[in-house]
This record gives sequence, C-alpha cells and structure tokens, in this order.
Amino acid sequence: MWLNKLEEKFGRYAIPNLPKIIVLLYAVGFVIANISPRLYSLLELNPYLILHGQVWRIVTFLLIGPETNLIFVIFVLLFYYSIGSSLEQVWGTFRFNMYYLIGVLGTIVGAFLTCLLYTSPSPRDGLLSRMPSSA
Repeated sequence: MWLNKLEEKFGRYAIPNLPKIIVLLYAVGFVIANISPRLYSLLELNPYLILHGQVWRIVTFLLIGPETNLIFVIFVLLFYYSIGSSLEQVWGTFRFNMYYLIGVLGTIVGAFLTCLLYTSPSPRDGLLSRMPSSA
C-alpha cells in the first residue's frame, strides 16, 4: 500500500501529539478573535487575497476555530482533542498526520476552486473575455 511506503520513507518526520497542537492553534485563534477581531480577519483563507500578495493566509487559516462562543469552544476543543488522540492512537502518528495534511490541502484546493469558479472578478474572467464569440 502506498501509505506504508510513505511511512517507511517519511515516518520520522511525523508530528507527535498533533491533536494537542491543533487544539492549541484553535485556542490561540479564539483569543485573537476576542482581543482583535481586525487581526482575526487577516487570518482567513481568502484565495483572492492570497493571489494578491497575502500569502500568509495559506497557513494562518488553521488558527480559525469553529465558533467564538466560549462554552461551545471549550466543548468543541475537548471533543477535537478526544477524537484526534483516539485516531492517532489507533492509526499511528504518521497516518493521523497524513489524514490532517490531506484535509488541509483539500481545504486549500477547494477554496481556490470555489474562488475560480464562483466569484467575480475571478482569474477565469480574463480567459473568457479573450475567447472568440460563437455568434
């Protein structure tokens, strides 16, 4: 299986206790959201702004948690840590890292595809205006 080969080659680079790091990132994001909402808005994954020079957004969106209500955040973070730790124990550190990495990359690709296909102006607008009309 391809995952076993990857684990043999790159397993030593896996980040142990990744669920704890994920929860800490969300907690930092929650603090930033409550202290400085303007700064928090600079963390969002916005492909249009990334293409216009704000490349830090490719990574900083990982700080954005699911909610800004304190009680809800506490329960969600406990749930994330519990599920993440269980998956890491069952699957192993490398496989959980791959699961998370594939999810992050899928989110980034999905955001860029959505920007490309459903926003205006989008990068595809320039291509469409250069195509000859069929009239």
